[in-house]
Amino acid sequence: MLLSMALASVALGGSSAAAQSWNLPVDVSDKNAKAGFEVDSTWHLIHGTTKNLSGRVWLENENDPSSVRGRIVIPVSAFDTDNSSRDSRMREVLQADKYAEVTVDILSLASGCSPAALESRPECHSTVHARLSIRGVVREVTLPILIKRSGERYDVTGEVKIRWSDFGVEDPSILVARLAKEVKIDFGLALSKPANEAHS
Repeated sequence: MLLSMALASVALGGSSAAAQSWNLPVDVSDKNAKAGFEVDSTWHLIHGTTKNLSGRVWLENENDPSSVRGRIVIPVSAFDTDNSSRDSRMREVLQADKYAEVTVDILSLASGCSPAALESRPECHSTVHARLSIRGVVREVTLPILIKRSGERYDVTGEVKIRWSDFGVEDPSILVARLAKEVKIDFGLALSKPANEAHS
């Protein structure tokens, strides 16, 4: 349910020189990545967070801006809505004992957003093609992203809606609180030059 993937938002590319400016490859962790979700209910909007993200993103071919590849892993046990009963129900319908992780495999980045393009404007919109696995069900998804440049740092953010039923997830509603059939996932990743490069 999370993405992440967030995580998928890091699919960036460019020429060989530009690829270096994207600071790829990068190891994904809670220090540079985040993922969360929102789902409406009978009573209020439920906000969820996660932690312990891991993975790696790289360019398969530094001269090909669409050759981004990667995998981001999010443990289901880390999903947190600040309600232990609700979290327990969520892990139950996601079968966390059998499918402990949500994974996002990055396949490509749509053309149009590049380091060169961001030299003349502070941000640009694009999409990432990814493969999302939830509860053992794998589907290809398109993730809209926004990339903002600040000096040599690039912040990638995005959000996407998915339906529980598309991944075979049982409706997690309880009798007194019905949940919407869609969940909105938000994600982000900061790409910064390593300290030893930034000061060289």
